[in-house]
Amino acid sequence: MHAQESIGSNADFTSRKSSIDTWKIDAQVRSQQTSLAPKMSKIKGSMRTLLHEFAKETTAHGIGKIDSADSIIWRIFWALAVMAGTGMVIYQGILLLETYLSKPVKSDIDVTYSRTVKFPAVTVCNLNMLKKSSVRNFDGAKKIIASFDDFMEGKKRDGENEHLPSDSESNTSFGPPDQRRELMKKSLKMDHSGAEEHLSLSNVTVDSQAYAEDLIVRMLAAYDDKLLREGGHPFHEFVFRCNWQDFNCKEGDFLNYWTRTWNWRYGNCFSFNSGATSDGKKAPVLTSTKPGPKFGLTLDLFVNQMEYIPSLTQEAGVRVLLTPQRVIPFPVDEGFTVSPGFSTSVGLRQLQIKRVDPFKNGSCYEKDTLEAGSIYNKRHKGSTYTVQVCFALDFNFLFVWGLLEKWQKWQK
Repeated sequence: MHAQESIGSNADFTSRKSSIDTWKIDAQVRSQQTSLAPKMSKIKGSMRTLLHEFAKETTAHGIGKIDSADSIIWRIFWALAVMAGTGMVIYQGILLLETYLSKPVKSDIDVTYSRTVKFPAVTVCNLNMLKKSSVRNFDGAKKIIASFDDFMEGKKRDGENEHLPSDSESNTSFGPPDQRRELMKKSLKMDHSGAEEHLSLSNVTVDSQAYAEDLIVRMLAAYDDKLLREGGHPFHEFVFRCNWQDFNCKEGDFLNYWTRTWNWRYGNCFSFNSGATSDGKKAPVLTSTKPGPKFGLTLDLFVNQMEYIPSLTQEAGVRVLLTPQRVIPFPVDEGFTVSPGFSTSVGLRQLQIKRVDPFKNGSCYEKDTLEAGSIYNKRHKGSTYTVQVCFALDFNFLFVWGLLEKWQKWQK
């Protein structure tokens, strides 16, 4: 009996203790809620005060006007003005960013006069690449020339037309095979935008003389440079007379100012005052102080038309190219033609372009020499880098060597 009463007493004590603890927790929660209320109102008051202080102290006057406005109308007005100004700032920032990303180019043009100017490099080439008397040293070219001449005369030489591609088995045809001709047709491009009538170029014929010339040029590209130079027009025959300010520039020390290069179309080309030696070292440059032929260069050139190959060139004359010093000459793409039997005078005005790299990202090539891996370093040592060199590296080299591979396949 005593044990049971003790147990009941303990249970009652535990129940009362639990109710007391619950009351304490509720009291603490109420106390915390009561203490947080003034703090929240204080935070709200401090935030409003902070905004007022910011509006008074900021240098953006429109925000201060919004805070100090006497009426809601003026407050709306100043709010719209601030948003409009902010929008204009963002718009101007976007324009400036677009201008920066577009990498604009600034050009400054100055016209100056100098009493002494560097005389340009003068390159002359005979329009005939190979002398007729030297054709016997090039078997492939000899056969092509003979076949073309027979075709033009309506004849046929037994056994000499077999290696040439022809349109059909006809002995009087001269042209590319059907597959090659179709590829050439596809290379013809037209712009049909705005055209009211569709015109095609399916029924076209390859020019026989141009095709023969193309065959010879591609075939000669496989021969050694030394043999090709010996087969072209030599310097002392081509340059009949040279006068530089009343001095004979064909003999003596003036010979050091002449350099020879080989061009795939015109053969031997000779450059005067190129600014570089044959091994690529920089050389002194001749200067001129006054205009006129007495203070410049006068050349008498002998084209030797009796040595011309009709199937290789359609005209007689000289190709002339004027360039700055140490620039690779491209007479096929640049320059002008001078006819034999005429006197031609050329006046010059120097245009110097200096390119900069304002963005420091390598978009402009700063060095004045070719890259170490350039294919032109072998034949044109010491030459400078130009835009034309870049185009030639990307197009001409691949084009010529692609044609050479096709020619080798045809030979097989």
